[in-house]
Amino acid sequence: METSCLGVCPKDGITALNATTPGTIHVIPIGSDGAAAVRTLLGDHAVADANRIEAA
Repeated sequence: METSCLGVCPKDGITALNATTPGTIHVIPIGSDGAAAVRTLLGDHAVADANRIEAA
C-alpha cells in the first residue's frame, strides 16, 4: 500500500507502521535482518524464524 510522506526521515533507517498501534512510528535501522524488523514491529506478539512468522 502506498502512503503519503510521514514527515519522519530517520538517518540510516526507514519508518514503519503497525496498524494495531497506529500512534507509533517505528524506525528500522538500515542493515537490520528480517527477524529484527519483525520484532520491532510486532514486539512480543510474534516469533520470527528464517521461514515464517508465527503467533506467540
